Amino acid sequence: MSNKLPSGFLRGRPFVGLAFLLRISVIVECILVGVAPNCRCLTVMIRLHTGLKLLPFDVYLPYYESSYAYQDEMHECIGFIENCILCNDCDNIILLGDFNFKCRPNNQSTGYNMIKPLLNDYDLGRCNILDSLHK
Repeated sequence: MSNKLPSGFLRGRPFVGLAFLLRISVIVECILVGVAPNCRCLTVMIRLHTGLKLLPFDVYLPYYESSYAYQDEMHECIGFIENCILCNDCDNIILLGDFNFKCRPNNQSTGYNMIKPLLNDYDLGRCNILDSLHK
């Protein structure tokens, strides 16, 4: 990145990044919980005015390739997510970001099959299916 900055305006998405944009009017407290060592996952603890404690994760999972390196990166992300869930008391968990695979039952992708046990263990479902109920 430091080599690219002097070359002028950056276009496209040449670098991976994670962020949360939060509305201060509904948040009492926001604490950084952690960033995965491979910088593909970020999580914070958010406490709302209602008292609800949320543990949202922003993820940028690796793009599939048939290699052990892909599986290692996925395992690192999944391990980070599960460790954060186990070490933090919260009311709800939210996974947001770029999964680089479709999250749906019967998906035969390696990434989905790797993360599926985590989704099942913590009863995490897809929210995009709820959007179709309001159309």
